[in-house]
Amino acid sequence: MDLRLYQLRTQPLEQMLPRLLEKLYSAGDGALVLVNSAERAAVLDRQLWTFSTASFLPHALIDDPMATEASILLATQLPTDLSSPKAATLLVLADGQELSQQLDAVRAAGYNQVVEILDYEHLENLESKISNYKALGLNPKVFLQQSNGTWVQQDDHRDAA
Repeated sequence: MDLRLYQLRTQPLEQMLPRLLEKLYSAGDGALVLVNSAERAAVLDRQLWTFSTASFLPHALIDDPMATEASILLATQLPTDLSSPKAATLLVLADGQELSQQLDAVRAAGYNQVVEILDYEHLENLESKISNYKALGLNPKVFLQQSNGTWVQQDDHRDAA
């Protein structure tokens, strides 16, 4: 499983997530995005509808009747039936959702890539998070957001936080 940790530093999730999902969708990949509350999922749902007039991301809240047709789903937990959005290969964890807390279910669901987005409040936990993931047999790649919104892969995790 490919695990990537993205540290938000200059832009909030609402600005970063649409761009990430747009890249995935253009490559033909689907995604399940897990956040910490239904309210937060609704905020991101609105953001995905309005972030660009030149782009469309077929997405839905997980309890929406059109969810089975969407390539991108927003939810607060993994579906109990372990189904994933149409052609989903990616799981995005945000708002403090952690892979370590649901690793077995994620593996069973067959996601081959997991992106965990660390917001401003979670930056100080990076080193322990990396150590915990390595103890679980994972080798996370860390990406740091630059002031212009681009991403740079961090090779030496000791200086990442």
